[in-house]
Amino acid sequence: MKTKVYKDGCRCVVTEYDLRAIDEFGDCQRIEHFDSVGEAEKAVAGFVCLFAGVVIEKHIQRSPGHLFAEPDTYVLVHTYGDKEALRLWGA
Repeated sequence: MKTKVYKDGCRCVVTEYDLRAIDEFGDCQRIEHFDSVGEAEKAVAGFVCLFAGVVIEKHIQRSPGHLFAEPDTYVLVHTYGDKEALRLWGA
């Protein structure tokens, strides 16, 4: 995971890529974490055949949360699989 520590040493930002496996009802069944979007994309093939949908999100976590206006940010990077399952999930 890419980690940025601010100059004051009291705050940090961690960036990772989450691969979420989505079932046919739109529920997340499994989450894997990767250091880069490339690593997450390589793992997609193993998930697409097992689950209705797969989502890759960029997760930016800022700590401690009370020092930031938005402590956690999720940015949708890619979606794969059944459009209805992904719609039910919220994509």
